[in-house]
Amino acid sequence: MGTRTRLHALEGHRDQVSALVALPDGRLVSGDAGGTIHVWDTRPIAAAAVAASSCAASTVPMTVLAHMPWRIRTMVTLPGNRLACVCDHLSSIHVVTYASTC
Repeated sequence: MGTRTRLHALEGHRDQVSALVALPDGRLVSGDAGGTIHVWDTRPIAAAAVAASSCAASTVPMTVLAHMPWRIRTMVTLPGNRLACVCDHLSSIHVVTYASTC
């Protein structure tokens, strides 16, 4: 078996990461124990732009998408640039929208 290399450590959450989902355009969404949802631009073109800037080459562009009231348990993508998530201690499903990159 070949050697595996870690490409990036995506740092930015203040609490334990509890859910991940990949968006159709290649970005990654993560949710944490504090209810924060981040969108990480993990596409190669974004990484190249960061490497060419004054930022560290290992930095991946990230934006905070939403703050939910409890730990994010699961997330799923929906059509129309939407994301559904389920949080601890709530009897509802939350739907948030995210910006398209096209």
